Amino acid sequence: MAIRNRRKELVGQERQAEPGHPGTQLEMGDDPDHLIIHRPGHCGHQIEDGTVIARARRQVFDLVARMEVTEHQAMTVAYPDCHHATTAPFPNTVPPARKTFRPVQLTSGG
Repeated sequence: MAIRNRRKELVGQERQAEPGHPGTQLEMGDDPDHLIIHRPGHCGHQIEDGTVIARARRQVFDLVARMEVTEHQAMTVAYPDCHHATTAPFPNTVPPARKTFRPVQLTSGG
């Protein structure tokens, strides 16, 4: 008799709801509680000289007394003198998914 491990079957696959479950997901919103802009380093030019040509968005949903959403935007900037485009990296503290729940960080009051 073979024992099937459901977790192993899902490795490398997208997790899905059980059959018959309507399924829901949190959508990215247009009005986050916080907005953090990440601009790239520059290639010897003044950062202000560059033109933003693209932006990537990720939202982190923190469950606090109420849910707070912080949106991080990584700018891609084109510099007029060298015609080079540079994209800012997201910090390591921002997961690679476009939207992510982050566990509550409990701290002691003392």
